[in-house]
Amino acid sequence: MTGVETHSAAPSRSHRTLTPSARPLPSLKLLGVAVPFIASLICAFIDLSILFLPWVAFLLGVLSAALLRSWGALLVVPVGLTLGTLPKIMVISHDLPDMASPGFIAGVILFLVLVLVPVTIGAAIGAPLGRELERHGPFSEHRAPTLHEH
Repeated sequence: MTGVETHSAAPSRSHRTLTPSARPLPSLKLLGVAVPFIASLICAFIDLSILFLPWVAFLLGVLSAALLRSWGALLVVPVGLTLGTLPKIMVISHDLPDMASPGFIAGVILFLVLVLVPVTIGAAIGAPLGRELERHGPFSEHRAPTLHEH
């Protein structure tokens, strides 16, 4: 022999290939990114006080992170929620708000405590929940195994 080993082209039984049906639906991940932005945009123009209900922000974080199924949701969901409220702030103020104003500082603190903290906690719970539902959820029997499942 020449010292070069040849391997068969057939995959071994212990290695499984990733089939198209096993890949997560990208539309669900896009929905996970769009939900906090669209929800905060809608709430901002209907009634901004809806977002200041901590349980609404918490459930929004859980839902969005479960759709994303990634720890990146801890960053994406609060940023999307904040970006959705910015147009309303600009409409109300017609200019940048005066940052030295006590009302502005109180509003930022309320937004942090009543909106961003609950949505981030919800995202921290929703990300692993979404992964578990993907792995062991009601549709897990109907999908092909991924590369990491042996």
